[in-house]
Amino acid sequence: MKLETHLKIRTLESYHAILSEASSIELQYVDAKFKRVYSRLTSRQGEWQENLAFYTRAMMKEVDFLARGVFTEEGRIVIASAFYLCKPDDVIPDHTPGTGYLDDAFIINRALSDIKRVNIKLYKKIIKRVEKYQDGHYSDME
Repeated sequence: MKLETHLKIRTLESYHAILSEASSIELQYVDAKFKRVYSRLTSRQGEWQENLAFYTRAMMKEVDFLARGVFTEEGRIVIASAFYLCKPDDVIPDHTPGTGYLDDAFIINRALSDIKRVNIKLYKKIIKRVEKYQDGHYSDME
């Protein structure tokens, strides 16, 4: 499946709007909603949906959100991407059969690229954590 160009543009616009406003309010929303979204994604048959959950969880576990009381750039990236994932009615509503999480996957991929650009060491830690999840080591998932 491929996300059409006009949907990519709308998705990125939404992500950047969230990114510019990312704060403790969005982080609280993610904290309240992510467990349910994670459960939904990992209970589906598709491997890409499960990986979407794994990458988001790994980013949330590895990132230091605050430095001296201010949100870090990496923290804002993770908040914005996880917030987008947790919003059910985004550019492609999550309940759309087959494609509902396609825009979310695009955003998580974009967030990983942004983190790689900002902090390669953190990016590598996230990838290692995802590999553990994929191998069945879920000790920090609850």
